[in-house]
Amino acid sequence: MLGRHSEINMLFESTSTDALKLIGKRYQGNKLCTWRQIRLKQRSSKWGHLVNRVVNLHFRSSKYQKIRKYPTSKFSIQDYIKAGGVIISIRRNKEAVVNSMVNRTPLTKKLAIKEFERASEILDQVKDHAIEVPFKTLVDKPEEVMVELCEKLDLEFEENMLDGPKFNIIYPTDGFLKEKE
Repeated sequence: MLGRHSEINMLFESTSTDALKLIGKRYQGNKLCTWRQIRLKQRSSKWGHLVNRVVNLHFRSSKYQKIRKYPTSKFSIQDYIKAGGVIISIRRNKEAVVNSMVNRTPLTKKLAIKEFERASEILDQVKDHAIEVPFKTLVDKPEEVMVELCEKLDLEFEENMLDGPKFNIIYPTDGFLKEKE
């Protein structure tokens, strides 16, 4: 939804340093998943990528890695904060996230719970530096949430932001699916 704003360049899960190289707009955004892609302090490395592949017994990049000992992002959350980034965290209900991970990936429920808990620990540590948006509130009151986010980012609210779900490249929908909250 933020990526629909005329003053925001939005990347989708870019694990490179591209977010700092975008030009032409006031904000550069990058949607990343905590723990699996980005960590609080730890950055990706060639060694980390190798370890992730060895631990998962595969060397094709397209295969899903059940265990992610190292992040894939070249930036840590602290790197974004040091660069003046505004962290916006969106939290979903634990059960919904775990079920989603088990249904979409080869993760077991035990591994999915562990990843959710690790992600929650990171989000708890950045609370003071982040704007936190409960996913349920975003689903129930998208306009209210987006107006508030725009105020915090010193941007004018734009109605087309509410069409964001239609432009989700992974799960395009006409609106929010209430059952996913």
